[in-house]
Amino acid sequence: MKTYKKGIGYKYLSETKYFRDRPFIDDIGMVVSPPLYKAYPHAQKITLPAPDFPSSDLWKVITRRRSYRHFTRNPLTLEELAILLWAGQGITSPQGYRTAPSAGALYPIETYLVINRVQDIPAGIYHFNVANFFLEE
Repeated sequence: MKTYKKGIGYKYLSETKYFRDRPFIDDIGMVVSPPLYKAYPHAQKITLPAPDFPSSDLWKVITRRRSYRHFTRNPLTLEELAILLWAGQGITSPQGYRTAPSAGALYPIETYLVINRVQDIPAGIYHFNVANFFLEE
């Protein structure tokens, strides 16, 4: 047996390791996992278009990146909003992995939007339903 496997740190990591594909069981029984995706089934839904990514050279994008403090009053299009939401939390694999990193692939963050100026969407507060790629009002 390797020396590190004898230590208390290894024992702690082994006994508290999370496995996404099986339930957690402790001395008082099984701990029920929350659902992988939050949803509001009775909320009004706004379907987002599939992101259509503009072709670009990554290195050009990186070298041209700047922060701007002068914003336009023009509303975002639904397509632009879809690309931003996908870039922040989009699902990238059948296993449910996303564009944003997450320890243990648990993704504890939910995305809520306060929309003021997006074409064809009334101002309001919305939840981004990651699994189905739509907004819930």
